[in-house]
Order: sequence, then C-alpha cells, then structure tokens
Amino acid sequence: MEEGERIEDHYGLLWKKPINKTDEKDCTGWIDFRTKSLHLKDTKNREPADVELTDEMLVILQKLQNLVSEENSNASFAVGSRWVFPRATDPSQHVNENSYRVKLRNFHYKMGLTTREYVRGKGKRKVYKYTNHLTLKHLRKTFVTYYGRDKGLEAASIRMRHSSMEITKNHYYTEDKEDLKTKHSIYKPAANVVSLKKAGNDEE
Repeated sequence: MEEGERIEDHYGLLWKKPINKTDEKDCTGWIDFRTKSLHLKDTKNREPADVELTDEMLVILQKLQNLVSEENSNASFAVGSRWVFPRATDPSQHVNENSYRVKLRNFHYKMGLTTREYVRGKGKRKVYKYTNHLTLKHLRKTFVTYYGRDKGLEAASIRMRHSSMEITKNHYYTEDKEDLKTKHSIYKPAANVVSLKKAGNDEE
C-alpha cells in the first residue's frame, strides 16, 4: 500500500464500512471507493484519519478484487471474506504480525530487498539470518520525501499528521537527492529474483 501509512494499519482493513459496532471494533479501518479514500480508525496518534488513495492504488485494489473472484487464482481462498487481507488458513480472520511475518520476510528476500546468511541445518530445515536493506517501512519514508518535494514540507507534515514539521524533516524527509539509495545495489536485479520469460521467447 503506497499511500504512506504504517503497514500495521492495513492488516485489519475491511472492504467497506462496517454496519455494526462489533465489526468496527475488530478492524483497523475500511476502504471507501466512493470518496477514493482509506479510513483509518486508530492511527499512531490515536486519532481517526481519512487518507486519499491514488489512482494507482485504486487500480491495485480493483485488481485484487478481481483475483479474489477468480476460481483458480492464488487469492480465491478469500472469496466471501470481509477483510482486504485475510489469512489463508482462516479467511474469517485478518492477517497480523505473527501470521504475516514469514510471508513478508520471504517477499523482501525474493524482491532483493533483504539478504540472508546461512546459519545451520540441511535440506528444507536450513536456518538463515536475514538482513534488511530496504523494507516496506523504509518505503514510507520515501513516500514522505517525494510527497514533500511535490507539495512542500509543511503539506507533507500535515499529510502524515505529525505534531511538528521538525519530526517530518528529521525522521522522514530527505531533501538531498544524493542521500536517497537510488544507486544502491538493492536496486539491481538480484540473483534470487525469479527471471520472467518475455512473451514469445522461450529463453529466460
């Protein structure tokens, strides 16, 4: 989710506003396609917030809805679930830090954002030590930087609901382009990233 909010705020998202207090209590927020926004019930500062969704984010959510409705897709297990991100083992429950931790770690590794070092074990029971170079948490800071460069530091601070611009500037905003990791090795195709076949070409 590239709108700059914490990843934990997305775990308990509903596809639509709940109709009763019990469902509202159990979720972290919901999507409003009519207003093109994401309503977060309880953010870091313990205040509700309505976050504008970009056109790109809306397209991604609509694609996810389509995947859920398809019979043989990897997301078809979620048919009928009210959660945007339900657990594969129990679609009536949403993902949380414990249920999603391994999948998220593997995602970071496959995308070349994390490296790993062999520790011990053999076969399928190998143990690795993972080192994060760039995670979804870091991308939140990248979001603030580009938002601030486009709309200004003050607007970025208001958008992130920080108590002062100093917090935004000192912890999230990168003014110098040279400080961004655009030339870092993690942006190069990693050996552990699966090669994709080009259409009409049998070679990888």
